[in-house]
Amino acid sequence: MGVVRMKSWRSHPAITGQAANSVSAPDRLPQLPPAGRYAVHPFAGRFAVVNHTGNAVATLKVSRRDAEELAHKLNETAEREERFGQAMRRPCLCCEREFTSEGIHNRLCPYCRHLDHAPMTR
Repeated sequence: MGVVRMKSWRSHPAITGQAANSVSAPDRLPQLPPAGRYAVHPFAGRFAVVNHTGNAVATLKVSRRDAEELAHKLNETAEREERFGQAMRRPCLCCEREFTSEGIHNRLCPYCRHLDHAPMTR
């Protein structure tokens, strides 16, 4: 077998546009989620969780269900932060220990919230 040589690099199909014309564009581009939200898109036989800019926010998932669960969790967190503000460290009103609060509405630590009695008096 002989080596096939092209006359010039300018005649390469990628340069002349012949390769681009032979590849068909997808019928429909994937729909990106609105700002602050996450969606699942198939990618190379796996599933990617993408943000509103189209960037993957986690490693590729093997199953669609795993990717959808992650996207759902991220969307819930984004909605919670939008509604109540970002989570931060706050002192518990009952025991005064610091805990990670879900927002301004959350002032009791998980332990005290599950106790079924009034705060202890000193």
